[in-house]
Amino acid sequence: MELIIKDKLIQIIENCSDMPDVGSYLQDYDDLIKLNMSSVQFIKMVIKIEEEFGFEFDDEKLIPSKFDSFNALITYVIESLEINNINYNPKVNDISCNELREELIQLIFDVVKNDELKKSGFNDLTTIAISTQNIEDIASNIMLNHDIVLNEDIIRRDELYMLDNLVLYINNMKAAANNRK
Repeated sequence: MELIIKDKLIQIIENCSDMPDVGSYLQDYDDLIKLNMSSVQFIKMVIKIEEEFGFEFDDEKLIPSKFDSFNALITYVIESLEINNINYNPKVNDISCNELREELIQLIFDVVKNDELKKSGFNDLTTIAISTQNIEDIASNIMLNHDIVLNEDIIRRDELYMLDNLVLYINNMKAAANNRK
């Protein structure tokens, strides 16, 4: 769940910051101060986080210096969800996510021919036998179809063997690419 929250926060910060490639920056660095967000941008970010996650920031946290690191912001959001007993459900059920999920299931099925993929609620690709060559073929097809970078390190780091994480990753990479245009 932390990965999903992190990805959603990156998406929100990308929409509130003027820094180019903020998504790439936050994947590699933890320093939010270098984003040079104005107080207005910071408040817009807070409002979007509150709307997305369903809690209100404590008044004493409405100061940019309270979140000098990205990890501090992630931790605050996770703790706030727990304190407020909120079960965060990202909006992955919209049409584009469902269509992408079905596309990925079909793409993987075409390579591995495993009926487990077709079962309702299937999510964990590690539960089916996929050869190294098949993994490479699937990753190549995804990269070609969606114009994203996908390698073994990214798959492991972002837990992309979980279909829900893979859908979010692809959508976030597409959103980041669209923001750069």
